[in-house]
Amino acid sequence: MQYVWSSSKEPTLYDVVHHTLAFGTYADCISLVRTHSLDTVRSEFLKPKKGLYSRQAFGFARLLLHVSPNPKNYVKTIS
Repeated sequence: MQYVWSSSKEPTLYDVVHHTLAFGTYADCISLVRTHSLDTVRSEFLKPKKGLYSRQAFGFARLLLHVSPNPKNYVKTIS
């Protein structure tokens, strides 16, 4: 799997899950679930990363993972 961001340190599973769901392609998201299991990805997703997701990406992740977290904890807003 290719990383979609750059960092000087190795990303954690939390970072990989959130960045893949927020910025990855459909194929990237399916690969993530196949690699780490649906339960693991769901568990990491439910630890919010505020302001990372567009409304569309959040909606897709919610449907893919069959969860309904509060969008205020995930979706970026433009003031």
